[in-house]
Amino acid sequence: MNTLNNHFNKKNYLLISILALLLLSKVTFSYGYSFSDSLEIKKKRSYLGSYFSDAGKLYSAPFHWTGKDWFKAGVVAGTGLGIYALDDDIQQWSVSDRTKASQDISSVAEKFGNTSSTTIALGVTLVSGLIIKNQKMQDISLLALKSSLLSGLLAQTIKNIGHRSRPNSGNSKNSWYGPAIGGKHKAFPSGHTATAFALATTLSQVYKDKKWIAITSYSLATVAGFSRIHDNKHWATDVFAGAVLGYFTSKTILKNEKKNGREISFQPSIQFTNPALTVLVSLN
Repeated sequence: MNTLNNHFNKKNYLLISILALLLLSKVTFSYGYSFSDSLEIKKKRSYLGSYFSDAGKLYSAPFHWTGKDWFKAGVVAGTGLGIYALDDDIQQWSVSDRTKASQDISSVAEKFGNTSSTTIALGVTLVSGLIIKNQKMQDISLLALKSSLLSGLLAQTIKNIGHRSRPNSGNSKNSWYGPAIGGKHKAFPSGHTATAFALATTLSQVYKDKKWIAITSYSLATVAGFSRIHDNKHWATDVFAGAVLGYFTSKTILKNEKKNGREISFQPSIQFTNPALTVLVSLN
């Protein structure tokens, strides 16, 4: 049991460390190395209140789409149908080609889409921001947390509408049981993937001038999505839909944040100092 607990703690520590690194905006170390940034946020509505308005925007979005938006939705739907035709082949390939190494990687990758793990990681980052009195770090943590939680809420809503069987249930990919509250058939869409891509999109948009953050975030989200196929918990279309849902949720929230006066920009720099030398390196 202790070995399992240590293994679990290591995975969560890894997740917390990576998220903290991506969210870090200002930390001063004892040997004279610091991050600094400029992050302007104008608050015109409460954080908790923004959950209701953002959720409303998410659920009502299709009623406000333009012809261009519906075209994009059609392209996404068409791509999804193409993947749907390959669901069985992809599922059989992923199950037959599993190895010890792939299982270990999948076990770690799953944490990046696990709502409990990401909430803890963002909570730790938020508390760290409070301890070092870094308001910007707090704001980014709260924004990422909201994207994660609302993407999960939207994913659960769709799950309860479709009730698709998971591949490990033994049922076919065409097993949909229709609207119901609760139930065990909740494959579509992948909630893990939605959470992972919501976080990745939030970070990539806030740090849009830092390509390495976007590459790292989306890479981790993609691996998290593949882990759900690898573990036979989801069909490929579930993961694709989860990725689209997470992206859509984050983009909608960020658009609403800007509209309501919580405009976020991030321009970091690194400063090295000692008694004889001061060097400022811009990251722009």
